[in-house]
Amino acid sequence: MILYFGVVRPIQSIFLDEIIIPYLDNIIYLKKNYIITASQDDLIINSVNDYFVETRVSLPFSAYYFLIIITFFQTSYQKFINYIHRYNLLLLIISPFLTYFFLQDIYWLSLVINAHEISYKYIFLCIGMLIGSKELKIR
Repeated sequence: MILYFGVVRPIQSIFLDEIIIPYLDNIIYLKKNYIITASQDDLIINSVNDYFVETRVSLPFSAYYFLIIITFFQTSYQKFINYIHRYNLLLLIISPFLTYFFLQDIYWLSLVINAHEISYKYIFLCIGMLIGSKELKIR
């Protein structure tokens, strides 16, 4: 977790604050319809006209990813870890596309993005706690 909080999260924050947010702020259309901010490693999108609820887009390879990787490091779940790597790599492609289409006034994508964000966090936390505790009992 030190790697995440000491290296990855600061890089993600800088990426959001100094690249993504300024880029989105330069698009006049977005300025009129959306309030876009960053909070640590999340992109937060709000509607000026209340067309949708607050939408958070987390960058892949978050703290939850590192929690699972650390939990399963040196275990018999290497195949599972490979799926987690692939899923987060896939998110590098899917998240920008979903966000792009969402910002093109396809507001129902807010529900999809928010549902993914919530389920991603809870599933990773549950898996980490359940299997991590199982591994501790086996040892």
